[in-house]
Parts: sequence; C-alpha cells; structure tokens
Amino acid sequence: MTEHYQLLVRDGMLVDGTGNPRRRADVAVRDGKVAAVGRLDGAGADEEIDAGGLVVAPGIIDPHTHYDPQITWDPNATASCFHGVTTVLAGNCGFSVAPVHPNDRRFFAGLFANVEGMAPVALDGIRWEFETFPEYLASRAGQLGVNLACYVGHCNLRRWVMGPDGSARAATPAEVVEMARVLRDAMDAGAAGLSSTHAPTHNDGDNHPVPSPSRTTTNCWPWPTRWGGPTAARSPTCPAAPWGASTVPTWTCSSSWAG
Repeated sequence: MTEHYQLLVRDGMLVDGTGNPRRRADVAVRDGKVAAVGRLDGAGADEEIDAGGLVVAPGIIDPHTHYDPQITWDPNATASCFHGVTTVLAGNCGFSVAPVHPNDRRFFAGLFANVEGMAPVALDGIRWEFETFPEYLASRAGQLGVNLACYVGHCNLRRWVMGPDGSARAATPAEVVEMARVLRDAMDAGAAGLSSTHAPTHNDGDNHPVPSPSRTTTNCWPWPTRWGGPTAARSPTCPAAPWGASTVPTWTCSSSWAG
C-alpha cells in the first residue's frame, strides 16, 4: 500500500540538527509531526513542496529574546521568523510584559526602552489586554505565528507586590510569600520560569537600578514558610541565618535567589 502523508517536502538538502552530514532527502509530515525521512519516491501527499536547491532544517529556537511586548502586535516575531526561528523564549533579564498593574504600564515600557534600546513609540503599540501573567498567556492563545515561551520577570513580581518600593528596599518575608504565590500562579498557567538580573548597567526608565537579588533583597530563597515558618527556621542557602519571628532579617544573602 502506498504511504500517504499530509505534507511531503521533496528533494531538499537536509540538515537535521543531529550533527550528521547534510544529505539530500524527502521529509514527510503526518498529524503535525515528521513521519518519515528518506527517499520517498512512491509516497503521496495532500500537499507537496519541491525543495530542490534549498536547505531543509528544523526550526531554530532563540533562547534569549524580549519579544513579549512585540508579540502582542506582531504575532510572527518579525524579523526572527525570516531567519528560520520558529520558537522564541521571552521575558529574559528579570523583566517581562506581565504581570503589570495598569498604573505601572508606563514604568515597564520605559524599562524595555531603556535596557533593551527599544523605541518608545514602538512600545506604545503594546496591546494591554491583560494584567496578570495567566491573562497574558491567555490573550496570545490562537494569536501566534511562532511558538512562544516566556519567563516571569523578577522585577515584575516585586513591582506587582511592592509597588515603587520594589526599587527602593528589601522585601519583607510576607511580601516574598506573596511574590511566590504570584509566581506559582504564572507557572501553573504555563510560564517557562523566573528570570532575574545582576547586570549593573540595567537601569529602568527612571534611571534607577533594576531590582536584583544582590542589590535590594536581604531574604534568602526559598521563602520562610518553606522552612518551618517564622520560627527561626534556617534556609539551606544561608544556614547561619535564622528567620526572625516577626521582623525583617538584617542579614544578607547576596548570592541567592530572592524575592
């Protein structure tokens, strides 16, 4: 019986990403997955593409982008898609487009413009159809021309919970717990993880240093409730530093992740 596929890419120069030498081959697709690779002369397909003289390769994954604002008005992540990028990972460097309170939208647009050199007029195009991170992901469902994965920015968690104080002081244990809750909700919705920054050149739109674990936080990660609550439990990342019963710790753990 003749094999039949939905798509056949014929006679391309295949570079498969495994490290094997390139070779001329046909690639067959069925149900959205590669079903066969080789010389498929006797096979048929609903659609065939003549790739003679062209290279056929898996899509490129770009692990460090800041497409999370742009993707709200440019679902194809132009111009990365023109170069074979099919998956982008956004929300890097400790800041993302969500979660953002409505009154903090100017602040985060300024942060993207200042740190990443994005044109402020372009950031005016952000379609703010969301506030929380789960709402952001939901707003992109069915609207994307590339695969998108996105981190939650450490700066966003601090600003969401602490307001402008997130750029000025250490988080209290209660604020760290709330940040952890917001992060957990984002992860449950499909966030790729948490991003942070140590770069001394990262200043926000008001030219203040972007919050980072070493710069503005005195609480060790994980949060105190993970290690017995406010009962002088010790964090394994700072074993000599007990959590106080009701006051903000005075010790510093500059090399640890914190809220």
